[in-house]
Amino acid sequence: MGLLARIVPIFPIFALTAATACTQDDTSIQIRFLVDPTLNTEQQVLLQVDRLELVLDAPQGFAGVTSAGQSFPPFTAVNTDQDSALELVVQKDVASDSSLPLVRLLPGSNLDCTFSITARGWKGTQVTALGGAASVRFRQGSHEDLPVPFNLRAGFRAPRVVISQPHDGQQDVPAALGQVYLAFSRPVTVDPQSSQLSVVYDAAGGLAVPGSWQLSSTKVYELGMPETRTVATLKLAASCPSLSPGSYRIEASTKIVDSSGNRLDQDAGTTQPDPFTASFTISGTPTGSPCGATPGTCASDKDCGSLQGFVCQLDATGGSLGKCVPGTTDCAGIQCETQKGYICIMGSDGSDGHATCVPDCRVFGCGSNAFCQQDGTCSSNCSTPDCKPPPAVCEACREICNDPQQTGCQDCLKQNNCL
Repeated sequence: MGLLARIVPIFPIFALTAATACTQDDTSIQIRFLVDPTLNTEQQVLLQVDRLELVLDAPQGFAGVTSAGQSFPPFTAVNTDQDSALELVVQKDVASDSSLPLVRLLPGSNLDCTFSITARGWKGTQVTALGGAASVRFRQGSHEDLPVPFNLRAGFRAPRVVISQPHDGQQDVPAALGQVYLAFSRPVTVDPQSSQLSVVYDAAGGLAVPGSWQLSSTKVYELGMPETRTVATLKLAASCPSLSPGSYRIEASTKIVDSSGNRLDQDAGTTQPDPFTASFTISGTPTGSPCGATPGTCASDKDCGSLQGFVCQLDATGGSLGKCVPGTTDCAGIQCETQKGYICIMGSDGSDGHATCVPDCRVFGCGSNAFCQQDGTCSSNCSTPDCKPPPAVCEACREICNDPQQTGCQDCLKQNNCL
């Protein structure tokens, strides 16, 4: 039936009026949901999604939206994030044997409005897929095609490596490298004593780098939803005080599985699970062993080479521990904006006093017990006038308001920016 069969009924933000500065015929945004084929295929997404929810959020609110429950078919006004502005929400059923829909938005009386789009895929009561776009606005007289990334959450697809350090293809990695680490998209089972994880010295035919893998977990927020990741870190053996010049390869095998038995699959677009590999290079003439004869050490950041992304590790007193670790000396030397939704902060996150990239809470949220500050950082308290409180805090205030035996309702709401 062609492309038109995929277009859902038009989703106007509002019905057009005579006062509107544009008409349906000359201004619109068409949302096209795009999946990353290395993460999941469109069919895999559709098998895990039975309805699609769109949330349009304008920081200053939408013109004409004054109370929760107002209907602007097919949208309904809802306060989804407990801030001072109402969002517009719509849901549509999606069949597993269909395609992701095309959605067309019309401006109505919001031609000059800037808003964000959050797309959630639901399967029963679970959010299984996420996507979105920030700083969306209409362009008068233009039909805009807006690609919106939309993929299964990490817990609903096969595990994969999402971060490697050093990164794949990095050159001029310092010989005093203190660690190699991998972050997996979700919790996985790894036998650190087996060959499931390895770093090999390609320059000498694939000799293994001696060391021990240590496993830990970390929690991140993606579009406001919590995800837990397994992190594997290789600590180099004492017998390997430095790495020899030459090329190295990091490998994670498909024997690594999640709690459901799904094997590591680095490329969902292939028919079989795929291992992860990444390569990096230390400058100089290769030798016959991955371990250098002289200790690699650093006294300052400049000893970690010209490659941005490594700094000399410091102890609690500011002294050097002698090894190069991931990081940067200051925010001017790190390009967090290359990772959409990340910002740079200094020192307070355990990064040994150096700058590092952290998730921007204005994109990913802070969870239920932390405030999102205007600068994108999370805080245990609301220290700026316009910070965004966690839902749990405002809910606690509203419980006070609903209990006639308690006082301080308005003070609680005001102090926590819940009004």
